[in-house]
Amino acid sequence: MWNINRLDDLKWQMENNRILWTDTYKVSSKTELLFFTQYERELDKFKPSRSGFLTGLFRETWYEQGPNDKEEKLVEEWNKFEIENVLNFMKKHPIKAYVYSGLQLRDIAEEMSGIKCLNIYIKDWFYDKKWKFIHWRKLNLYINASIKLVKKLNKNYNCLVVVKSDNYSPMLDIIVRRKIIYDFEECTKLEKLMEKFEDKWYMNITLDQYDLELTNSEISNKDKIVDAELEKKFIKRLSYYYAETDEDYDTLWCNCEELIDIKVVD
Repeated sequence: MWNINRLDDLKWQMENNRILWTDTYKVSSKTELLFFTQYERELDKFKPSRSGFLTGLFRETWYEQGPNDKEEKLVEEWNKFEIENVLNFMKKHPIKAYVYSGLQLRDIAEEMSGIKCLNIYIKDWFYDKKWKFIHWRKLNLYINASIKLVKKLNKNYNCLVVVKSDNYSPMLDIIVRRKIIYDFEECTKLEKLMEKFEDKWYMNITLDQYDLELTNSEISNKDKIVDAELEKKFIKRLSYYYAETDEDYDTLWCNCEELIDIKVVD
């Protein structure tokens, strides 16, 4: 992976006697590019400095004139000795390279035995598989609970269930709103059901309802305005999930596609 150096920042730091960013990474102040390694399974894109084999690359330039040249020519060459050593080591010793990168080693000062590195690699592999299985099992538990709830709400409520990527917590969102025609007595029971659901799963599942408090009496004009605003927010959020084209959201359940209006998404 490559990280382009901001030369203007470096110049300002030098002129103002500040600690150079290159000092932080312990590379030459001439560095123009940073090479660093992270194993894909432990990739931390937000902290590239927490990487192994961190190497600074810079260009060396000089003028030279050959016997057949009329004028001197500018020669430019990258100082790539260090990175060549790193890449050769990674190719010849992939297991050791994994361990050294995880330990955030800059250089290979003292080699660890191949058996010890293999042992670390296997332990990490099993830990990763175990964590992924636990995560998968919990996620499926949350999904099943969510789908079970909305199936009970289906007749009287518009519902959407969305699962989000691992970057989000909670990973599941449920949004609901009562339909225009609903059974008051049944909704009374379902409102209590949603309260119990939220008490149990609030740490793992977000449940948002876009409704006024349930009542069997005529609502005031003021409440009608509030309810219209809630409906607008519900449709906007509903449409937002459908407008998303990346992999952050995956719709698991929706019984109100006819309400979706992509135009309301900002």
